[in-house]
Amino acid sequence: MLNLRRLAVANYVAAFVSMVNVVGFDSPRVGMGWPGSAQFAEAPIIRKLSPKKGAVGTVVVVDGKNFTPENNVIEFTGEKNFAAGSPVGSNNGTSLQFRITSCPSYQPECPGFYVPPGVYHVTVINAGGRSNSVAFSLVRPK
Repeated sequence: MLNLRRLAVANYVAAFVSMVNVVGFDSPRVGMGWPGSAQFAEAPIIRKLSPKKGAVGTVVVVDGKNFTPENNVIEFTGEKNFAAGSPVGSNNGTSLQFRITSCPSYQPECPGFYVPPGVYHVTVINAGGRSNSVAFSLVRPK
């Protein structure tokens, strides 16, 4: 009887470990934590953009919360979708800074592509999820 209990417990533990590996518990990359040990990641929130309009090349500051130290993707959705100069990191979890470009931050001198002027919805995406969107007016360079 004792061997059957050991076998049942061993099977239960093996199944649980497999589930943890598949689901990703306690992994900050997927925004989950083990209850009572690690913090649960929360979706980012954008409070404001500064400035609210500008041309390609403009430096924009995003104020909000739940930004991660690295890998925050700044998504522009509009006539042409692009990840503006991202991913970027946050030193304090409440602000991000990036330059509007169609090139990723790790390849700043890429050829890029034309981004037409217009109103774009800006969203921050990180391990905690997807933020609310805030309007940004992309204008022609002067």
